[in-house]
Amino acid sequence: MTEDSFIYMHTDSIVNATTKLSINITQALSLQAGNPDPAGRVTSIILGQQAFSVNGDETNTDLDRVLEQVERIRFTFQISTENDIIFDQQITDRSYYSAAIANGNPFFYFQFSPFLIEGYQNPPYASELYDYQSIVVSITPYLIDITVGNSEYNALIGNATNNRESKIRVESNRVEDGVFPTNWEAIMSGSALPATVQDSMYDDTGWTNARYNGSLITSRGNANISPAFTGTPFRGEIFSKATEDDYICTPTRKDQDILDLYHTGPTTPESQLPTFVTRSLGVTLQDSMTYGKDEKVILSGIPVTGSLTVGNIIKIVDQNLAGYELFLVERVKRVPPRVNLTCTRGYGQTEISPHGAGADVFLVDPYNLFRFEEESKLYIRLINTARILVQGNNTIVDTDRFGNVINSVTCSLS
Repeated sequence: MTEDSFIYMHTDSIVNATTKLSINITQALSLQAGNPDPAGRVTSIILGQQAFSVNGDETNTDLDRVLEQVERIRFTFQISTENDIIFDQQITDRSYYSAAIANGNPFFYFQFSPFLIEGYQNPPYASELYDYQSIVVSITPYLIDITVGNSEYNALIGNATNNRESKIRVESNRVEDGVFPTNWEAIMSGSALPATVQDSMYDDTGWTNARYNGSLITSRGNANISPAFTGTPFRGEIFSKATEDDYICTPTRKDQDILDLYHTGPTTPESQLPTFVTRSLGVTLQDSMTYGKDEKVILSGIPVTGSLTVGNIIKIVDQNLAGYELFLVERVKRVPPRVNLTCTRGYGQTEISPHGAGADVFLVDPYNLFRFEEESKLYIRLINTARILVQGNNTIVDTDRFGNVINSVTCSLS
């Protein structure tokens, strides 16, 4: 039958919907080749608001809140001499008919994707399919705790007790008409009252990052100290950035303050002590680079070798081979199989120089230097913008504001 006729049967008390399940089956052509028997086309069902029992409880059987949220319905028709008919359908649309509309027997009307039952008018279906059966119906999702589960005290849904007015959403009055809001003209004119919504911190960056998106901790946002690292101890003296080489290298200085220090550079046997070391990236400049006045430059086409990250330092030898220029990596944009680097030129007070196409690009080994803050050695501090005389290799290393080694000078033996 049509959907209108199916619903009318229940609103006009022809069929009492209370505690019952009704299925709309309409005659259709069989899908089986050579089968003259009609099939039954199932398109919708009606479920009464009350159940015989819910998990053995025959008192609290109101399914109103449950059926409002049901997404799938499953039950089985018992056929004595043939295979049972298993009904398992995803709900696509629903409507609620209150007691006033359904003559005191409220019910829910559900639609789903139609399916066929072959031979539904022939035995044994004809003798059993149309008889009333006591059926166990499974619906999902099933909220056991309806009272607390949908209240303001359920923290999983929200714990706001005072709602705020939305800046973009307005009230839609559907109390009198569930299909067309009675304040439609006010909505269209923009004069409808703001809707009250549950207050939420979901759009707060700190809240969402901590709970859902995660956060990336780098040395730049952590007092210039990496969130985790391993390193090697060494001993040395710390001097200010303006201290001359001759004074630091003087072996007869009376005032010496040799401290236990720490570096995070390579730990190979030949690099136990910090120094200024570079290694080739195996790539050359694609385009020549003039003096220019731009502090920022993009180096494109760098191969993804090792772990190039923000804070790394790049070295390119001058075109006239008289010196080199350092570049601080400010941004890494991966364009597989290569990366583009946005860099600051003339880093570490090196001279901004011209570089020809084909010039080799080197990566400065990332030595970060630290000192222990107290004798207990529980706290460390960056040795930034300083000069350090390293005991063991008689070398002076210079650090930038992030504690990176950007230069080294070897003291003469004389």
